[in-house]
Amino acid sequence: MQNVLSSYRIMVVDDDPVTRLATRRMLEKFGCEVSLAEDGEQALEMLGKSDVHCIIMDIQMPRMDGVTATRKIRSSPEFKDKSDVCIIAMTAYAMRGDRDRFIAAGMDDYLSKPVDNSALLFVLQKNLAK
Repeated sequence: MQNVLSSYRIMVVDDDPVTRLATRRMLEKFGCEVSLAEDGEQALEMLGKSDVHCIIMDIQMPRMDGVTATRKIRSSPEFKDKSDVCIIAMTAYAMRGDRDRFIAAGMDDYLSKPVDNSALLFVLQKNLAK
């Protein structure tokens, strides 16, 4: 599984430190370069300063949730050069209709927590190949 995604920079946005660490470790095993943000506000600040290929975004976070952050990335003039970045929801919300709601908000795909290596790899390969 080592280095399957070695040329990719991924940002993990989640308010839970354990989830951030676990996700970072999985991504690093795939060979990704990983940056971490604690909420949508910090993610926007970081995105303004650097480029990433993909953002793995939690939905429910303090200060700014993942849906709001996604909408800002997709529509704000300040992010027009980055508005097409791949954004994948990673959330404990797994009710019927949740996935559709996140896609409608501008996210490219959806992972439900807890996420395992194979599901994460599959979703990343599918979306980064576009």
